[in-house]
Amino acid sequence: MAPVDTYWTTQGQTTPDRVLNNATPASAYTTTTTGMPYHLLPGSTGVNIDTPQIYTDAAALFPVFDGTPATPSASPHGSLKTPAGSTVPNSRPSTFNDPVVQPGDFAGWHTAHQIAYLETRGTATTVDDGDGNVTYRYARVGTSSDERNNIHALLSQDGSRVIIINALTRPDIAMLPLDDQRALALIPAFSRLVAEPYSLEPTQAQLNPTPPTVAKTTADIRTEMKTIVQDQIDAIKALITYGDQEAAFNAALPDSTERKQFFHYFFTQQLEALRDNMDAMAVFDRDSITQQVGNILERFERLNRYASITDAPTPGAQPLLALNGTDYNASIANALSLLLRVESKIHEAVLLEEAITDGPNARVPLDTIEPASAARLAGRKLDPPMLTFLLQSLASYRAELDVEARSEELNQQTRLLQDYTEMQKWVNITLASYDPVKLADPEVDEMLPIGGVLNETYAGLYSGREEYEGRNPDVLSMFDATAAAANSNTYHPVEVAKNVVRPTTDLFSYSSGTTILSALPQYRKSIWDTLATNLSESTKLVNQENQIQMDEINGINKEKNRHYDLASSTLNKMTEMLRSIIT
Repeated sequence: MAPVDTYWTTQGQTTPDRVLNNATPASAYTTTTTGMPYHLLPGSTGVNIDTPQIYTDAAALFPVFDGTPATPSASPHGSLKTPAGSTVPNSRPSTFNDPVVQPGDFAGWHTAHQIAYLETRGTATTVDDGDGNVTYRYARVGTSSDERNNIHALLSQDGSRVIIINALTRPDIAMLPLDDQRALALIPAFSRLVAEPYSLEPTQAQLNPTPPTVAKTTADIRTEMKTIVQDQIDAIKALITYGDQEAAFNAALPDSTERKQFFHYFFTQQLEALRDNMDAMAVFDRDSITQQVGNILERFERLNRYASITDAPTPGAQPLLALNGTDYNASIANALSLLLRVESKIHEAVLLEEAITDGPNARVPLDTIEPASAARLAGRKLDPPMLTFLLQSLASYRAELDVEARSEELNQQTRLLQDYTEMQKWVNITLASYDPVKLADPEVDEMLPIGGVLNETYAGLYSGREEYEGRNPDVLSMFDATAAAANSNTYHPVEVAKNVVRPTTDLFSYSSGTTILSALPQYRKSIWDTLATNLSESTKLVNQENQIQMDEINGINKEKNRHYDLASSTLNKMTEMLRSIIT
């Protein structure tokens, strides 16, 4: 059965009717006007409600019926008041008053008749969901023992729509107004057919549990979900001194040099926005909420690793303590700068979305946003096409920023692997220096230092002799056990992210603490073999998820492009509809 398009067509039409059949003469209104008469719809001040043409045009533009073929005073919801004596278009179906209406028949009715059915034959129920009483009107259409074969219909709280519970998906539920979600959460059929299969909450097992379990309300579930988010907000806030610093953060936001100190706010404010959004929800997807919180925390932890890395040593120092890159952490510093910029822009985009959708209740960081009313930007009310364009543009922008940050992670991974490769070359030089004859003689115990030159000194490593093949000796400080761990080194952010323990050994000798000695420690070949193996294994771990990360980046780009195409198609369809109205 083809779907019933109740906005632009009626059931059974092969081509859509023009929405405005003919222009309304100026004489139809109390004052002469030009253009589309949106401001002269029924209920507007100064409109002659007895003028039939006004109702004809209004019904064509906004065909929402309340199912009551009576006078305006008899309309329970007033979604479309008809002039005295008029009736809802199209007579009711012949099966409307059947003792048992079949689901197939109900599905084919016009929305107006489905609403009328719910108004006249649905059951009104009032339940306290923890936020107050909710009265909803619901009907089960059909008598099958398998509830999936029946239609479970809920009348929206404004009385203008029928919500078919069987057909609901997560996105459908997310778009429902709070009042409708509150009603939906209380219906047992919703719990059995949607909430339990999709792991949504609350379920009837939570609202009406078997003793001795304590019953919960929708408000209780909301509190639980908000606590999931609040716990992470508190954990981030515990890392720095908050309080009056929020004002400093707002002042420093445009100043890139101050972001390193205040970047925690980028994430707590996003989490607060996520938490506050739950006030407009009564049906919750715990897994989705946990995932959203996890994504924000993952980005926070990534940035925090770069922001809190141990300071690089001064070039030329002996030894180079807490070195995490032979470029003296220059690439890490560049990554930090990039991530701070990316996260500041994502933070800005998230709060801009909130300002557009939440109006005066939003946190507004930009002067260009006017929070005086919902859906206003730069002094303009946002119509559906502009709102679609803005939200899709912001979503694409955030996806691009996410890709930029992930790509930088790959760059850092590559840079770290270069140092690992350099260290592997030093070990290979050392291993190649052992005398095969001595190795074959069990009576000889040959021992060599790093570089493979017997009795080599620390200074000799930097002499650039031919046998070292131009190797960079700075990398040795990264893999010396004492130098690498000095100053409570945090190690490279990539190593921390991948739980890679950097392979180290005592490459240098110390008199006490970190005071270097000239002589280098010497080892049997087995020690260098072990270090070579450990370097190889760590390299694999660093590079292990490289392809997965690249696939994720490609996936984000594909999804962004798909969403852009869908939004463009929607905007084009809106444009075509408007043209069909005004031409």
